[in-house]
Amino acid sequence: MIHDLPAIIESVSPSRDMNDLAAAMLAMPQAEIITENEFSAGPDGMNVYRRAMHVKAGTLVMGFAHATACFNVLLTGEALVFCDGQTHHVSAPHVFQSEAGSQKLGLFLTDSTWVTFHATKTTSVEEAVAEITLPSQALIEHQRRISI
Repeated sequence: MIHDLPAIIESVSPSRDMNDLAAAMLAMPQAEIITENEFSAGPDGMNVYRRAMHVKAGTLVMGFAHATACFNVLLTGEALVFCDGQTHHVSAPHVFQSEAGSQKLGLFLTDSTWVTFHATKTTSVEEAVAEITLPSQALIEHQRRISI
């Protein structure tokens, strides 16, 4: 398995632009990723949304850019994570906060579980995703192409 995430990024998108990288990745075969979604009621109509994904070793995953800050937890496993122009080698258990607008790219070195926690006003997965993520031009174009 290749463990040089910057080289992978460079080979797929020499500009290192996340939208270009997303477009290139969407043209590749897609891995099956199991996700879990759960909500916990909070005060004043706010809720905590927990989204977990179970990823197989060797999988390259790009997440949505988030509209708000959130907590990220590598619950199990090991990954190389590219975020805000830097690559980090992380091993479980690992917790960090990403700022609004951040978008992460992960190369999972082992079978792993990644969890994010978000504040939201809804208890609908679709509404929460719309509320906490920023639009991806590459994904919008990809969905338009496959629906034609």
